[in-house]
Amino acid sequence: LTIVSLGQLYIQIGKFEESEKIYSMLLPTFEHMIQRVETSSNHDDLKYQIIRGIKLQYSATLHDLGRATEYDSSKVEKCQSYYLKAIEMYRSQNYEKNQIYSNLSAGLSMFYERLGNYKEATKWNIESLSSSQVVERWDHPHFASNLHGYHIKIPIQYNQLEEYRKISVASIQKLSTVLGEDHPAIIGPLYFLSVISSNLENLELARASIERVLNSNVKLHGELHPSVATSQMHLGMLEFKAHNIAEAEKLFKAALKTRINLYGFDHPHVGLTCFDLGKALIHNGKANDGLYYLKEAQRVFRLHLRDDDPIVKNSKLSLENLLKAAEAVQNKWMTGS
Repeated sequence: LTIVSLGQLYIQIGKFEESEKIYSMLLPTFEHMIQRVETSSNHDDLKYQIIRGIKLQYSATLHDLGRATEYDSSKVEKCQSYYLKAIEMYRSQNYEKNQIYSNLSAGLSMFYERLGNYKEATKWNIESLSSSQVVERWDHPHFASNLHGYHIKIPIQYNQLEEYRKISVASIQKLSTVLGEDHPAIIGPLYFLSVISSNLENLELARASIERVLNSNVKLHGELHPSVATSQMHLGMLEFKAHNIAEAEKLFKAALKTRINLYGFDHPHVGLTCFDLGKALIHNGKANDGLYYLKEAQRVFRLHLRDDDPIVKNSKLSLENLLKAAEAVQNKWMTGS
């Protein structure tokens, strides 16, 4: 476990080659452990349980190897094989499609997004979402899912938010010094800092963090990229919270255009974007347009998610309330009352 933790630490600080070396050393160990258990004199049921436990850790290690190699363009095939083998091994043990499986699928989806293979990215994105058990504190489908791949969770101890903020700022400063201002490893911590700052009502710091993420993503990937659209969505939500509705609308429209170009009209990302854009349009006095995008969001959600999924329930509840509000605003506008 200590070695695994060290490998994860190296990933967090951007030392991907060191992380890959550590995890690669573990793979033969897992194989040896499985072989020893299989040839032991233990009862078959006990063997089965032990091997399941080993393969679960084996699968997690393969997933981390994928994370350690995904930024190296010379290791594309190797990275893909790690992710696919991790999922195959997880499935082979007949585990339920829980949050672990969801995270594995999300990692593979992000890998395909970086390659520009949006067909495979979409497939694994939906696979990840359909097996996700994460329901965030925010009553919002964008944060009730892990579609964008950044597993942002609000700390339960709200009285410690300021402490988290200070730690985040210090870690980002150190990472920036060691790795450079625009290193990919800094993007995740910046997202986290933005969420904490927003909860502390420090919208200026939250906005600065996301603007930095957006600029980094544009430099890394160019304008037409999923990560750029995600950054625009986060920044748009901050502008919406700050009552800069026109600016929020502009950012949501930019993100929607990118996501439709990349994914088509039926992708969950597009539905989520329509949801936020519809809400912004309604608040900006554009009821007809807002109602259109809200209904479009509802169509996409129902197309992809199970009826009993918490995300669907939250989305339906929020959308129904917003649809009623939109229709009321529309009726008032039409009657002039």
